[in-house]
Amino acid sequence: IHVGHSQRFQAWVSGTDAEEVAWSVDEGAPSGTIDALGVYMAPAAVPDPPVATVRATSLADPAASATALVTVYEAGRTPTGFVRVPAGSYDMGDGVVTCGDELFPITLTRDFYLGQREVTVEEYREMLQWAYDNGHVVATLAYAWDAVGSQRVLLPMRFSGIEFRGDGTFLLYDQGHGIDPNRPVHGVTWYGAASYCDWLSLREGRQRAYDHADWSCHGGDPYRAEGYRLPTEAEWEYACRAGSTTAFAN
Repeated sequence: IHVGHSQRFQAWVSGTDAEEVAWSVDEGAPSGTIDALGVYMAPAAVPDPPVATVRATSLADPAASATALVTVYEAGRTPTGFVRVPAGSYDMGDGVVTCGDELFPITLTRDFYLGQREVTVEEYREMLQWAYDNGHVVATLAYAWDAVGSQRVLLPMRFSGIEFRGDGTFLLYDQGHGIDPNRPVHGVTWYGAASYCDWLSLREGRQRAYDHADWSCHGGDPYRAEGYRLPTEAEWEYACRAGSTTAFAN
C-alpha cells in the first residue's frame, strides 16, 4: 500500500458465535492506524522497517488473534520491472465451453504488483546461479533440484536453454537457433517458478513465500506473504483481461 492510502481488512472468529474483533497495529501509530471497522490508514511517510502488522483480536477470547503484514511504499513507487494492478471485480471464466459454462463473480480487495513481462532465460540463469552458490539448489548435467526442504525438479538442463557445467557454473545453451538472453525462459516446472520467487525474496533479505515441504504459499494465505510469489489464478485472469469481458482477446 502507498503512504497515505487506506485498505479495509476483514476477520472471522471460528468456533464461536461471537465474531466481534478489536483491530490494532502492532508497531503503533508510526506504522499506521486502523479503525473499528478494519480500515487501515497508512502513515504519511514510509516507516522503518516499511512493514506494518495489522492484528485482529477476538473480543470473546483475547488469546485468539491473527495478523496481516502490510508493506508501505512511497507514493507512486512501483517495484522495478513491475506494474501496479488496482483492486476490482470481474466475472471469472468466459461463460462458454472453453473455460466452463459458469461465471464466478470475483472481487480482489487489494492492489497487487505483477511482473511487466515474462522472466527471461538470462534472468532465470542469473538467479539459478545465485541459488546454487547459496545452497538452495543442487544440479547435475541433466536437472536442477530444490535443496530447501524438498527434492523437486526445478528445470531440465539444456531443454530450458540453460546448461550446468561441472565447475559449478550455469551458462546459456544454444538449442539450435542461437542464444537470445532476452527470450522468455521455458521448460521450468511450477516448483521452479515458485523457487524463482523465493530466490528473489531471499536475495533482498525478505522471507520466502513458499514452504518447500508442502509448497503452500504462506500457510495457504498468499495475500499475507511478505516476499515475491506467483499470482493466484484469480489475480492472473483479472490482470490478463485488462477490463475485457470476451472469451478471447479483442
